[in-house]
Amino acid sequence: MNYIFSSTDDLSAFWLFKLLRPQVKNLKLVTEEMLWYNRYFSLRISTSSSGFAVKLEDGTYISNNGTGYIINRLQKIPLEHAVQVQQQDLQYAMQESHAILFAALASFEDKINNPPTPNCLHGNLLPIPVWLKKVLALGGETIDYPILPGAIPAREISILVLFGELLFSSIPIPAGIRELCLNLSKWSNNPTIEFNFIINDKNWLFSNATLLPDFRKYLDRFNVDEIGVMLNKNVN
Repeated sequence: MNYIFSSTDDLSAFWLFKLLRPQVKNLKLVTEEMLWYNRYFSLRISTSSSGFAVKLEDGTYISNNGTGYIINRLQKIPLEHAVQVQQQDLQYAMQESHAILFAALASFEDKINNPPTPNCLHGNLLPIPVWLKKVLALGGETIDYPILPGAIPAREISILVLFGELLFSSIPIPAGIRELCLNLSKWSNNPTIEFNFIINDKNWLFSNATLLPDFRKYLDRFNVDEIGVMLNKNVN
C-alpha cells in the first residue's frame, strides 16, 4: 500500500491523490487527524531498531514493516485534544506529541518521501542563508541576501524535484541547473522539494526552497505516468 500523508486543508495533496488514483495500485490518502485519532497506536524505539503500527478508524492498518511508499506532507499535530490538557502542561504535551509523531514517521526510514526532522514533520527545513551557502559551494549562483524591497526582478522560475530524480518546470532547464537541483535535493535529504530561481539575463540565480510545493503547478494527467510507475514498483 502507498500513502499520501497530508493536512486536511492541503488541497495540493488531495489533488495529487485524485490524479494518481486511477493508475496507482493501493493508494490511500491519510490526514493528520486520521493518523492521530486512531483505534490502535504502537511505537517501539530501541538503540538498534524501531517499530510503528497504527490502525485507523476505518480499519486501515499501517506499519513500518508493511508499507510501499509514503509521500509525506504532514505539517502539525492536531489540536482538538489540547482542550483536555491543563494550560500549564500544554507546551509539554505538544512537545511530547510532536516527538511521538516524529519517531513514528522516522521509523519508515527510506520508505518515506521527505523524512521528518526534529524541527519539521515533512522534511529537512533549512534557512535561506544555509541554502545559499550550499548553492555557492556547488558552483551555482545566488541572489544577494538579505533581499532588499524591490530588488527581485519579475521573472521567477520554480523547479519541482520529485522522488529525488524527476524534475518538472514550466520552461526547459539548463543541464547545470538540473544537476544543481538534484544535488541539493540529495544533500538536504528532501526527495520532494521546490527550488526557486531568478533569471537575470542568462544567469539562473537561486533564491529559495519550498518543502510543500503545489503539485498543481507542475503535474497533470499527461505527465503523471512516471510517478505512477515509481509508486507501483513499491507496492507490497
